[in-house]
Amino acid sequence: MKEKAIAVVRVSTEEQMKRGTSFQTQDEWVAKTVAERDLKLIHVIRESISGEVLPKKYFAQILEIAEKEKPRYILFYSLDRFARNLPYGSLLLEKLREKGVKILTSTAEYDLSDPNDRLQVSIALLLAETEQYYRCERTARGIFKRLRDGGIPYSPPFGCEVVDGKVRIAPDYRAVIEFIFSAFIQTKCYSKTAEMVNEKYGEKMGFKLDGQKVKRIVTNPIYTGFVQWNGLLFGQDGSPDVPNKDLQVVDRETFRKAQDVVRKISKESSRKPNPSDSLVAGFIEEYGADVVLTVLNLKVSCPKCDSTSLKENGNEIVGGVLAKKYICKKCGYQFRFPSAKQLKEIRGLNPRRCMRCGSADKFRIEQTGNLWKLTCKECGHIVFLPIEDEYVNERAKEKKDKRSLVNKQKHIVHNQSQKTLNRFL
Repeated sequence: MKEKAIAVVRVSTEEQMKRGTSFQTQDEWVAKTVAERDLKLIHVIRESISGEVLPKKYFAQILEIAEKEKPRYILFYSLDRFARNLPYGSLLLEKLREKGVKILTSTAEYDLSDPNDRLQVSIALLLAETEQYYRCERTARGIFKRLRDGGIPYSPPFGCEVVDGKVRIAPDYRAVIEFIFSAFIQTKCYSKTAEMVNEKYGEKMGFKLDGQKVKRIVTNPIYTGFVQWNGLLFGQDGSPDVPNKDLQVVDRETFRKAQDVVRKISKESSRKPNPSDSLVAGFIEEYGADVVLTVLNLKVSCPKCDSTSLKENGNEIVGGVLAKKYICKKCGYQFRFPSAKQLKEIRGLNPRRCMRCGSADKFRIEQTGNLWKLTCKECGHIVFLPIEDEYVNERAKEKKDKRSLVNKQKHIVHNQSQKTLNRFL
């Protein structure tokens, strides 16, 4: 009977491909090893991923396969293909040892039950992690040097270009960027700013801006003369205080005004109701709080295949209510939510009963923001109702009056107890 094996084929950089550890090289070695040793290859993990991430991502999968299929070997072209993360790598080694799995590379076979072999693999993991650390450090030093020299470690943003390794504002775009900031501060709107820019410079640029691109432009400090990387700002010769004149289009005061507008827009947007809640709001206005109880528990899914992967396809009036139309991405079925049947169920509901267990008037009521939170005392089912709901307000008032009465009684009892105590003083 053939012994089972798992193969891990990993490449993280183009440089490794050039050094002879490409996918093709590793695939050929796996095929050759399986044939020579007469193994049964049951699973292959083939991924372009760093050795630091590999054990985290596939740790559970490898162990699950080892538990179910009972493989004899796990194949790596070399031990540095195994992992560059010592904690995860060591834990995976221990789990593989417990399951009797051996490691097979292009140069050696390691029996993890043998202390000497286990030590060799552990040392290889430590060396791989150390090499990864120094590689990251060299990369960071290279990026810092590029930033100090006036370069940029990523693709140049809108209106920027790289000349002789240094980033600068393209001469034709300086006036465009100035206009974008000026228009945005004036209109306080991304889309209106985009329309104004497209009308004035669209033909000259050869393409059009949209609201999202405008937002990326007005929030990027590069136009004040500072390249942002990893949360840090780099100006002239890498200084965090002196702006790079080749990049500066607007002054700090103009940029600050733009950021004030951005924050204001963000704050106003957070206050606006979610478009997906408009249907619920319409139900509340039309039918009252009982509709909320239903809608919050109705599952929007395809009636045909029960898939929740849906695409919105406009609106339609159903029973006097605006309903959403959907297309199922899985089976293509088109339907409305809510359907006529669901609307009928909604109209017949009694908000004083729990939808799950049917208990009447047995709710614990709490205020959460601008909503009432109702928790059924019988089954723990939770629903939320608008703060204006009459039923909840009535119950909350009753609860408040009751608490007030209890507090008065406590005060009376306390005074009587104090009088009794005073007799003995």
